[in-house]
Amino acid sequence: MMNELLWIALFGAILFTCSGLLTIWAHFKKKDLLRNMGLYAVTLLGPITLGVCWKAQMQLMEADGVIWARLMSGDASIVWAIGSVGLIAGAGLALGALSLLERAKGIYVGALAFALLWVVIFLHPTPHYVPMPAWLDKLIWFALLVGGAAFCLTIYMKYRSYLKLFQLPVIIAAGLFPILALAYPAALVQVSRPLDLSQLPPDQQIKQMGCLSCHSMKGEGYPIPGEGLESVASRKEDVVRAFLADPSAENALKFGIRTNPTGDMAGVRLRDSEVDILTEALKSLFEVQPPSKLGPGWDHVEAILVEKTCLACHTYAGEGAPQGGIGGPLENASAFQEETLVEWLKKPSAENAVALKIRETPMGAMEIFALPEEQAKEAAAWLKSLAQE
Repeated sequence: MMNELLWIALFGAILFTCSGLLTIWAHFKKKDLLRNMGLYAVTLLGPITLGVCWKAQMQLMEADGVIWARLMSGDASIVWAIGSVGLIAGAGLALGALSLLERAKGIYVGALAFALLWVVIFLHPTPHYVPMPAWLDKLIWFALLVGGAAFCLTIYMKYRSYLKLFQLPVIIAAGLFPILALAYPAALVQVSRPLDLSQLPPDQQIKQMGCLSCHSMKGEGYPIPGEGLESVASRKEDVVRAFLADPSAENALKFGIRTNPTGDMAGVRLRDSEVDILTEALKSLFEVQPPSKLGPGWDHVEAILVEKTCLACHTYAGEGAPQGGIGGPLENASAFQEETLVEWLKKPSAENAVALKIRETPMGAMEIFALPEEQAKEAAAWLKSLAQE
């Protein structure tokens, strides 16, 4: 579960906390040099540790999506978020304290900290649901940073004499907030303990797996970008299971999950056991429809088979016309090229059967069941996929 960057982030969080405690101790002991060293360390360690942590999270997401989800919105998410708040607030307060002490070096440290914040933003990936290129996303954040820094500097220069009154509380706060960074190791200890999902009720299984970081359920969670989980009630069980097993943008489009998918499902990859648990939980909560007879993603083809009464003359998976019917098993069609099947289904005449080498002695019974081109393409793709079963 732990990767090298996470170990570095944990070490940084501990140093960050120690630097904050050194700041408070040195201030009350009148050791100005040590106090300032502590403030410098807090100012610099905050953005460095946060940037390394974000990079580590991306590696963790690829290696163990469930652990990542537990940190982002599952059982350890609140503790993990507290650690991030400690890093951000502690570094900002330390920089403010240096400014109020009117130390020239504080300006240089502030510039360096600002540069490090840009590195943090650069390391933080653009979320898969943000509809813009990564470079533009980072440029917008950079502009916000520049604007925020300019605003704070303007306020400081104008009201510097009044702000001096807050020197002591800001120094104390700059020393205390870094303690919150210890929530990082606490959160990692929590997620290192196996989560027995089988012992939890269905709604808790979904929550603890971190699904509500991108979905909502009964008013809880975040409906962007994944929308409400209630929508699974309109889907078939095999579609839900197949998508969870490989939640890629390609499958989202193939299975009709989304007409314009924004990317893979946050990069999450689930184990087979986790797919089973989530599928059963969703079924119990939202009455997911029974699985399709043709497999996930072939709902339109199933409708064609029913509308055209194909199994009156053919068989599929042993069902349909007695003794194979006059058309034979549909599985046999997988031997033909997909382009050939499309042409045949668009015009299933006796002449075309011979020309395309579908049959040497056709009966011409299928001519009345011609399909439009789009339906023919879908049906041909399904028939061709039968060779893989």
